[in-house]
Amino acid sequence: MLKVIFVLAQVLVCACVGAQTAGRIEFLQGDSRLIAADGAVRAAQLNGLVQTGESIETSADAEVHVVLVDGGMLAVRGGSQIRLQTFRAQGDARDESTLQLVRGALRVVTGWVARINPRNVRYVTPNATIGVRGTDFDIIHLPTGGDAGSHTRVREGAVVMQSEGAEQIVGTGQSGASPTGARPRLHERMPEFIARSEGRNDGRVNEHGRQINRFMETSMRERRLLNEGESLSGGLERRRGDVERERGGQRNEGSGPDAGRGPDAGRGPDAGRGPDAGRGPDAGRGEGARGDGARESAPRDNAREASPRDAGPRDSGPRDGARPERMERIERIERQERIERPERPQRPERPDRPDRPRRPGG
Repeated sequence: MLKVIFVLAQVLVCACVGAQTAGRIEFLQGDSRLIAADGAVRAAQLNGLVQTGESIETSADAEVHVVLVDGGMLAVRGGSQIRLQTFRAQGDARDESTLQLVRGALRVVTGWVARINPRNVRYVTPNATIGVRGTDFDIIHLPTGGDAGSHTRVREGAVVMQSEGAEQIVGTGQSGASPTGARPRLHERMPEFIARSEGRNDGRVNEHGRQINRFMETSMRERRLLNEGESLSGGLERRRGDVERERGGQRNEGSGPDAGRGPDAGRGPDAGRGPDAGRGPDAGRGEGARGDGARESAPRDNAREASPRDAGPRDSGPRDGARPERMERIERIERQERIERPERPQRPERPDRPDRPRRPGG
């Protein structure tokens, strides 16, 4: 318990000093280096900080474990490179985590950001985007060969793989693949190369996973995200509700279909071309004039936002409201609600009734 508090306290204190701090290197084996967003390179060091925007690169026989500020853990395997594109952990609807696996393999134990705000957490590979719900899973990317593509193995929880306009949910004990140029699918059985990806130091990751609730609780209490006497589960549930209400309030700000879509949203093909562009019926009526083109463009934009390709590997970051049904489907798997309902018994045929006499005057 004291070790847990010490580790999280170090990360949290550093996070307060630098708002871009994502975590701290808790374990280091072999030669590894950190590459900053501006290209500056430094050697990875035990207890060293990892900043948002930095990349971690490991040599063939190396391994790096990073404890994130939300209590989660990243285990970067040998011969791999990852990049922490975004990471924010403040306990509100703007929290996010986007991690890119450039090459190699990675094991992830998610922290409270993924449990409170799962729609803003994603892992991007050259072939797929992976969304999560509080989970422990592996990602492997093979650039060439018969198994070329991105693969995942779920140890606990569930993830959803998205590529080529399709998605595949992968549950506990399952593995999935997103082959190059093909839609994601489940493996019929665990491939040998996934089984071989088990790290030599996974005992440390397993222990972190067993204590993940303790790590998350320590992190949330240090950030005053839990009320006095409130349990972790109660705090997570309350924060999830706060995030949904905050997100709903953001969607309701401003009326009409163009709210939050920018100054030129819904103004048709002539947006930004001057007040009299197109010289339609609204020409010369000022910036507020929209005409029929605005009413027609809004549904098209909404349809584009709902497209499955919005969650593909080309996305640079999460979007509010993007595919909320995806998380609902994952939650149904976690709750194991796939219970077959018994068929309803058929009603017996009713005997023919004798003809009723007609009423007088009927």
